[in-house]
Amino acid sequence: MTRRFLPMLAGILFILVLQQSGLINGLQSNIEDLLFELRGPRTPSHSIIVIGVDQKSQDMLGSWPFPRDLHAALLARVSQAAAIGFDFLFTAETHHDRPFSSAMKSDPPVILAIARTTGDTYQVPSLSLSGYSQIGHVETLRGRDGIVREVILEENSKTPSLALALYREAGLAEIQSAYSTPLRINYLGPQKTFLTISYADVIAGKYNSENGAFFTDSFILVGADDPALGDTHTTPYSIKSGSPGVEIQANILHNLLSHNFLQSLNWLNWLLLSIPIVLALGLWPNHSEQLNIAINSIAILLVFSLAILLFYHDAVIDIVTPLILLISSYMFHLLIHVILLTTQVFRQVDSLDRQLHNDLDRLYHTIPSHLDTQQANSCRRLAPDISTGFLEMESASHALGLQHDFIEKLLSLESPPLILWEKINGSPCLTNRLFDELWHETQEIHSGPPDITTFLNFINTNSSTSQIIDPAWIESEQFTEATSDTVVQCNARGKKYYRVVLRQLQLHNGQFTGILGGLTDVTEIKEMERIKDEIVSIVSHELKLPLTTIIGYGEMLVDMSEGKQKKYAKKICEQSQRLNTLIADFLDINKLESGKDGINRYPYDFKFVIEESINSVYLLATQKHINITTDLPSKVTPLVGDEHLLLQAVINVVENSVKYSPANTTVHIKLAETATSLRLTISDQGPGIPKHEQKHIFNKFTRGSNKHEQAGFGLGLNFVQQVVLMHDGTVQFIDTDQSGATLELTLPKQSH
Repeated sequence: MTRRFLPMLAGILFILVLQQSGLINGLQSNIEDLLFELRGPRTPSHSIIVIGVDQKSQDMLGSWPFPRDLHAALLARVSQAAAIGFDFLFTAETHHDRPFSSAMKSDPPVILAIARTTGDTYQVPSLSLSGYSQIGHVETLRGRDGIVREVILEENSKTPSLALALYREAGLAEIQSAYSTPLRINYLGPQKTFLTISYADVIAGKYNSENGAFFTDSFILVGADDPALGDTHTTPYSIKSGSPGVEIQANILHNLLSHNFLQSLNWLNWLLLSIPIVLALGLWPNHSEQLNIAINSIAILLVFSLAILLFYHDAVIDIVTPLILLISSYMFHLLIHVILLTTQVFRQVDSLDRQLHNDLDRLYHTIPSHLDTQQANSCRRLAPDISTGFLEMESASHALGLQHDFIEKLLSLESPPLILWEKINGSPCLTNRLFDELWHETQEIHSGPPDITTFLNFINTNSSTSQIIDPAWIESEQFTEATSDTVVQCNARGKKYYRVVLRQLQLHNGQFTGILGGLTDVTEIKEMERIKDEIVSIVSHELKLPLTTIIGYGEMLVDMSEGKQKKYAKKICEQSQRLNTLIADFLDINKLESGKDGINRYPYDFKFVIEESINSVYLLATQKHINITTDLPSKVTPLVGDEHLLLQAVINVVENSVKYSPANTTVHIKLAETATSLRLTISDQGPGIPKHEQKHIFNKFTRGSNKHEQAGFGLGLNFVQQVVLMHDGTVQFIDTDQSGATLELTLPKQSH
């Protein structure tokens, strides 16, 4: 708020001071003089004629003042005029007053000039003169620089100016009822702009034609046209040479005839004053100084252009006050901005100084001694207050350098290959040496660090598993810092396998968001997994042959034995069959995990898979008096995948529901189709699975705490999960208010 109002208040105060000193009025007057020069001379009315007493007239008729009988002769020459005004003072009585008075009694009307002496007294015509129509003053208003710019046409509502008296004597309608306020003279041009003829030429009859029409209906102004006579005044057009007083009266008379005195547009002056106010309050505090300067310059140019345009239409506006207010307010705005900026800099320096101390204390328990020695030597010649700041800055520089070397060594020698990308555009920011070496070895053409898209394409192309990373997922809002690590395995550098971990990082107080990629060499682990798979496969297959023999002989013993021997033979068969089931399930899961055979992808009817699974467990359900109810649509969209694996997975789920449900209960199977997937829900009325165990129930050899009374190895649900994930689906337990367990399988209509 201070930045908005204080510059404007300071600018207004500055304007008031300049106004009291008169500087603003002087500048405005100078600008008006400049506008006269820019506008240039105008063509005056031909009805105004100036008869000047010039040097030629004095050479021919004698020195000034002329005998007044010459003026009588002059009146006879211009008798066709509308009115005649003498810009001379006839205060003294002469012996030629009678013929002059006699001539003035005839038409046209004659106005004699008066001039102020002191106070309200005037120098008036001699009492010996008569016959003139009226008198008019020749007083004008000079500015502080001596230039005539204004006139009061009628002083005290009694005495008109010489020009106003001529105007009235012509019988023209007046446009104002009072002329007691100063009016700005609208000058038409420099000296001789009006038709000016020599007094001597008029006396000689050079302008009296046969019909005598030259002066018809003209306004005649008679006055001094010789600078030596002393009747010269400074006008905007004659600042250096001066202009005769009679020409000033001619300009005033022309303004009266044309009604074009300079008009001051006060309402527009107030409107222009609002420009700096609006800029100071609404623009400057919210924009850069480059933009502010540009807008201020445009505003100044527009104000000047408006002033020129209006002056061409005989209107004048005050542009000095708004421009000085604009410039001074902006200077105060810049001063306040510098003060506030300096204060802010000092605050930031103080904050950085405290942060520097805290960071150094956190970085070092003690500053290394050789750094203290370097600082003391480098700053010993400085003043104490300056050297303290330099010591702290140099200490921080050395500390950060030492920390940088330590981190660089750590990342290059002790850390796995690492790369950091900027999340906004995916460009690489930082890499360590091990990543650069690894990337160069995997590329045919050596190039710089890859962007995130190039890296993900490389990972997906060389992945040793079916898992891929979608670049669009990395760029989405779902990929946040809380997202679990994304792990794939890629085959690079021949038989080398790397575990790739991607996670989002926010650094520097959240001002930078990046994606950190780490690669861990898992070649040994991969080799151990391969050996494990071979051992499991070999052992399992080697066990199946003797196990088949045991089951065969056991069944023979059951048929041949009686009593306890038969009971023992049945036990042998049951446990052998259980071991055979365990080996089969284990081999199926191991085959899925190793990905040796992959999965078949052909169109199939998922509704048929569900019906076949129900048929497979129908006998077991009948033995326990369990009713299997279904809610299946009449027809569903065919899916693409491995029908055999999915059938075995659904059988496992339905069989578990029947096996763990009490007798005389119901198992409900529901299939629903959405726009993108098929959703299978299987609900039973068994003991259910506690919520804290649901996320672990899909692990190998894991069984619920409520299922130990039933035979099993904890491999069935793991098999189900493996099959569903291979089809890009999901499997999860659903919490319901009813007892029992509800398992939901979701398969997409389009899988990879």
